Amino acid sequence: MARLTGGETLTGDRIPRTPPEQETGLLSRRSPALALVAAALVANTSPATAAERGLPDLRMVQDTGTVSPYEARTGRCPEGTQPVGGGFDLAKGHSVAATVPVAGAGWQVKARSNTGATDAFTMTSYAMCATPPPGYEVVKETETAVPNGEARAVTCPLGKDIVATGAEARGPGAELNASYIFFAASSKVYYSVASGTSHGAGTVDLDVYAVCADQNLSVWSTRLSENEFDNGDGPTWACPNGARAVSAGFNLGVTTSHMTASRPRATGDGDWKLTGTDPDRSKYYLLSGLVCAA
Repeated sequence: MARLTGGETLTGDRIPRTPPEQETGLLSRRSPALALVAAALVANTSPATAAERGLPDLRMVQDTGTVSPYEARTGRCPEGTQPVGGGFDLAKGHSVAATVPVAGAGWQVKARSNTGATDAFTMTSYAMCATPPPGYEVVKETETAVPNGEARAVTCPLGKDIVATGAEARGPGAELNASYIFFAASSKVYYSVASGTSHGAGTVDLDVYAVCADQNLSVWSTRLSENEFDNGDGPTWACPNGARAVSAGFNLGVTTSHMTASRPRATGDGDWKLTGTDPDRSKYYLLSGLVCAA
């Protein structure tokens, strides 16, 4: 199990949840008092230019094609840019096994058939690309033989924020159950958290990624919520006040559910659509979150 600073433990089918409808700056290792002071300073500062506020050239790139189960598809970023987020859209009856940043390349996606079929299917990979913000780096942690449904986590170096999470589940019939930002309240640390399930074994191997950048309260914010949704449907998140969507995260909560889409810019620059399903229930549980850039 991944034990976080301050004693929180990530285990079982349901990962500890962030309070619903919470909006907060990404304040890694900062106290609440300092957060309030920083927020006040930002509110009383003259508006920054687009270049000063980060990601002025944020763009979405997508790659659609026919793939076999677990075949990678990569939305490739233009030269001089890096992946700061990404997503996927899968054909019905399939679930995501990998949604990960590839530094210097783009955002890579892999998927499986929920029935174990080997037929080819259509898949889209989305990459959110930008000139790398200050302090940009991708952190990766590999964990082997993780019990199905248990979570593992990685965090950014001190002084940096998580702007996107990514993960890959590996093993027979492996798929992801979660890839999202978790806030450890006691330590004021944000983690990139992932969990997965192997449908052919009792354990799964996990690669957990965090896309990191320097802390900047005037740029990064998150919106988080949890609810139950009809199969084949899900929430559409929208960034406030004209901010742009950078990345999204998900936690299905139970290992029988499947994530089928995490689609940026469903209707505009500031939104993100997530979709899932659970064949054992009429509805499925989803905790989801959106990272926005000013």
